[in-house]
Amino acid sequence: MVQHPFIVGTKVDFYAIEEEDFTERLLRWRNDPEVCHYLVQGTLPSTRELLKEEYDHLIRSKNDVVLAVVDKQTGTRVGLTGYYEIDWIARCGELRIIIGEKESWGRGFGNELMEVMYAFGFSRLNLNKVRSGVNVENKAAIKYHQRLDCVQEGLFRAIQYRHGRYYDAAMFGIFRDEFVAAMRKIYGSSWCLEDALSGNPGAESREK
Repeated sequence: MVQHPFIVGTKVDFYAIEEEDFTERLLRWRNDPEVCHYLVQGTLPSTRELLKEEYDHLIRSKNDVVLAVVDKQTGTRVGLTGYYEIDWIARCGELRIIIGEKESWGRGFGNELMEVMYAFGFSRLNLNKVRSGVNVENKAAIKYHQRLDCVQEGLFRAIQYRHGRYYDAAMFGIFRDEFVAAMRKIYGSSWCLEDALSGNPGAESREK
């Protein structure tokens, strides 16, 4: 059966997760030091059994919403993204993104992933705030957050140990109205949340 995308994007589409996204693809990505260079995961080896448990938990969870990222051009499932630990009373969730297929790096997926997932969170999930943590050495991820006027709300010092040294993590947050204002600065005053979920919003002006 052909699976229909849950969200249609410009360069990537977003699909419901499948077991193989975890037991095959994520297994490979989390055991790849290059993919996990800036991530919390990867310090210890991942196993197929543990990732099957993670998948089983996520598909039943009422507080996590995770999607597979698919390259529209090739049809390849290149990553995972989603909201974790959603607090439905405070209407806040943590956004996480991993692009594990290294052939997809540098192809401009980052901006679209951030735009679409923020819009999805604020529009479809009715969140009021989105938070995320970023290794301070991950300059590309820092740039994505700054482009959307995310506010750095704190810094966890020496929170991650990798490659024989400690790393700080910047904690970013953004509210719905702040995100809308940032997107209107990029795409014009008529932009609305559903535009980012329509498959072609501002495609000609996206950063390459």
